Amino acid sequence: MIRKASTRGRVSIALMAFSGLRPESLGNHQGNDRLRFSDFEDIKITKKGIEFEKVPAKLILRPSLSKARHQYFTFVSEEGVEIHKETCHSQ
Repeated sequence: MIRKASTRGRVSIALMAFSGLRPESLGNHQGNDRLRFSDFEDIKITKKGIEFEKVPAKLILRPSLSKARHQYFTFVSEEGVEIHKETCHSQ
């Protein structure tokens, strides 16, 4: 089912399924504040795409995306990292 989703949908599904994020933590309802590559620790953006130095990858949520308005972190599992890489390479 995840393969039939759009690129944005696949990444959203992966973050919710493999990291336990809520939909609201992916971005605000206005669409002007959302997760960024810089929110991932140990990520490198290269000409070939993205590379994660560590798996599981650490993802830091900024207070503006947190329901309780405080910063916290979670991890993105190997499955989630692979989906991120695939979607980034396909664009």
